[in-house]
Amino acid sequence: MSKHEFSVVACARWESPYIVEWLNYYRAIGFDHVFLYCNDDDPRELYGRCLPFVLGPAPFVTFRHYPVQGEQLRMYGHFLLNDRDSTEWVGFFDIDEFLRLPPGQTIGEFVGGMRAPAECILFNWIFFGPNGHRSKPGDSILGDYTFRQKIIHPFTKYVARSHILTGPRLHDVSKGNGFWHCPIGHVDRPIRAVNAIGEDMSRYYDGFPEASAAFANDPGRSAGLLATAMVHHYAFRTETAFVERARRGLGGAFGDQTIWSDLASGDRFASFLAGLHEVEDRSLATFWPDRLEHALAATIPVSGQAGLPASRGMVATQSSISAWSVGASPESDAIRALNGVIDGRGKFHTDLEDAPWWRVDLGAVHGIREIRLFNRMDHPAVPARANRLAIDIGFDPGTLFEVFRRDSEVPFGGADGHPLVFTPSIPIPGRFVRVRLLERNYLHLDQVEIYGEGLSLVSGA
Repeated sequence: MSKHEFSVVACARWESPYIVEWLNYYRAIGFDHVFLYCNDDDPRELYGRCLPFVLGPAPFVTFRHYPVQGEQLRMYGHFLLNDRDSTEWVGFFDIDEFLRLPPGQTIGEFVGGMRAPAECILFNWIFFGPNGHRSKPGDSILGDYTFRQKIIHPFTKYVARSHILTGPRLHDVSKGNGFWHCPIGHVDRPIRAVNAIGEDMSRYYDGFPEASAAFANDPGRSAGLLATAMVHHYAFRTETAFVERARRGLGGAFGDQTIWSDLASGDRFASFLAGLHEVEDRSLATFWPDRLEHALAATIPVSGQAGLPASRGMVATQSSISAWSVGASPESDAIRALNGVIDGRGKFHTDLEDAPWWRVDLGAVHGIREIRLFNRMDHPAVPARANRLAIDIGFDPGTLFEVFRRDSEVPFGGADGHPLVFTPSIPIPGRFVRVRLLERNYLHLDQVEIYGEGLSLVSGA
């Protein structure tokens, strides 16, 4: 019996800033081990970042240093010779590749749910662009990189039963051996291979790349693939990455990296960047915020303190939704502003309209003593959209009264510790609270917190 069920094999060079998020991601979607080959000249920085995953009686990471630059095939070959039999399934994913599965599914659930038994599941690439990051990467790849090419790339990665990866052709050092993209043709027997929607892929690479690209981008098929599972490829996480790919060395598999530095210094660079930002894709943007919500379950109620906001978990709605809304309805989008995750990202997003609004129903009349608005902070241009706003309170959603107005040229903050705080001199009774812009614009905030105590309006005889 194999020691691991689902494993990832990866080689990394100059990936220290990104490794922790990448490891946590693959663990979160159900992989139980990573065989990580460090290809840095000095392995100590990457090893230091990986220490929490390497130590302990059941480490998540097996860390190995391979000092010869760019020998990707040698590193993967080392895994096949030494560790292949320790895992039932294996995938070869780079540190800039995130396998996106259907929301809430683990890799085990996805593989187990395939319509027909398969030995190998191929996942297509989609390329993401730098999102305006010139030289400094964002804090989170998944949250900060949300624009990609429209087309599906013909190249694939896969997860496969490890026992099929046998035979001398896997170790063939001649040019063109990229078995980590697809094992078909590199092993000694036919493979039952399918794509993410269960279609046969045994002849997919015949006529590559033109025929493969046409197959993947067939309108009906591409919609199914994009809605199911893909490999998000964040190959260019900063605009300077095009030059850095050549600077990190040209040995071995990196020999052709000068094409990227040449592109960055040429006339086609601007149009190439634009091509990497054709479609906004937020399918992984809330991956970490959604998981942070589980921290609320660990909250210990303490009597005598302010406790949780009266608005937490209540029903909310808003005037409209937009192309940037995560929720499919005004209610499902609006309620995200009440989940308690303060991270600077917009949780709801109305369309462009006159006086857009967001409203919460506290479920009963409360004496409202404080309202905190946490602004969106994930892009320097957007906090100012909330400069001019009002807060309305009332007993009925159709009859609300303005209790606060802000008309300023200076944006307020949020996750930086400077939210907008409205504290009336005495508690204001009300069940419904509405935040309303005073002009035509988009309304989007990170969080809304409303504090107060429930009131009884029933008088005795």
